[in-house]
Amino acid sequence: MDGGAERREHARFPLKVEIEATHGASTLSFTSEDLSVGGAKIVGGAVVGEGALPIGEDIDVSLALPGQASPLAAKATVRWSRGGAVGIQFGRAAQAALAAFFASVVGLGGMSASAAASTSVPTFDPNATTELSSDGAERPDEYVLLGAFEHQRAQMDRCVEAAKAGEDVQLQGTATMEVLLNPAGKRPLGINGKVSDDAPADTGLMDCLRAATAAAPYPGYDGPPVIVEFDFEIDAGYEIED
Repeated sequence: MDGGAERREHARFPLKVEIEATHGASTLSFTSEDLSVGGAKIVGGAVVGEGALPIGEDIDVSLALPGQASPLAAKATVRWSRGGAVGIQFGRAAQAALAAFFASVVGLGGMSASAAASTSVPTFDPNATTELSSDGAERPDEYVLLGAFEHQRAQMDRCVEAAKAGEDVQLQGTATMEVLLNPAGKRPLGINGKVSDDAPADTGLMDCLRAATAAAPYPGYDGPPVIVEFDFEIDAGYEIED
């Protein structure tokens, strides 16, 4: 049994879905206690026996996601087992599909507005996109993408003003938004946000910037999901010319 601390790279949400796990010749039924783009905590009668899902083993899983016509088939790895529960990490090819699912969710019942925003704008593993495939080979036009991002600058400015809470100061630092584009257009599959060392450590500001970035009118295209980056000063301010 792994007694170490669980490492979480993605926000998890208390979403219960039925999950079937195939290990060898056995198929085991579980229910998720929480779910994220990267993994899940699963529980069920089959977990009681030690070694039912050995740590480090690769397994095949099937997730019955709400609102989806058919279960999502995915590869996963068993990362930990303790207290009658098992932690699994999804394979790279499945993460984009899960990111798209979370991007389509609007406000799971009972969540705060901040949590709902995080749910609808998931982060993603930038190393996971190498296994994604598509019939087309088209890439989105960079000029159109820049225009879509600039369309949201007024909303981003409002994020900055909210972070200042009325104080007459200029926030320092720069931000980088990594966008995993959805070939179908509309809402992207994921948004990662990073700030420079001199930027304020304000998670509320970053959540707001990520939500604003996700709401941009990104174009559709015939190709695989790709990552684009946008760099900008968090609070550019202004200068009065003589």
